[in-house]
Amino acid sequence: MNFELLELLGIGYVIDHCVSFFHKKSEEKAYKVYVTDVLRLTLENTAKQTQGSYIEKRFADFLELQENISEDDGKSEEEMAEEVISDIRNKLGRL
Repeated sequence: MNFELLELLGIGYVIDHCVSFFHKKSEEKAYKVYVTDVLRLTLENTAKQTQGSYIEKRFADFLELQENISEDDGKSEEEMAEEVISDIRNKLGRL
């Protein structure tokens, strides 16, 4: 394994970057769920007043279903960890 780049950047930088990336993705997901919930409720209220139809499922339900499907793709935790490590190595190698 080649850890020269990791040593050059410092493990603290890499950890901070990973934590920051996780927080950014979490915030993006929360914002998308919030906006879609507001839109769905607005449309639901309008549809009820005009006897129209509306989508009953939340966007968050679709996200949860997608996450459950991706978890059940038959890969072990070790295989998924290796994919993440490989992806990080590739990205660090491009720096």
